Amino acid sequence: MSILSIDIGGTSIKYALMGKDAVILSRGKIPTPQEGRSLSETVKHPKRYKLNE
Repeated sequence: MSILSIDIGGTSIKYALMGKDAVILSRGKIPTPQEGRSLSETVKHPKRYKLNE
């Protein structure tokens, strides 16, 4: 089992994929949307996250 952790900030959304033993398997960040696309639309599409499982 893996857990996706998301930190939503004013300039970027940081994310990490963690294993069940709390070891970070993959992490990265994407810009926080300022206009147009809503925050919920950005967060709910996991394909935006470049995860190496």
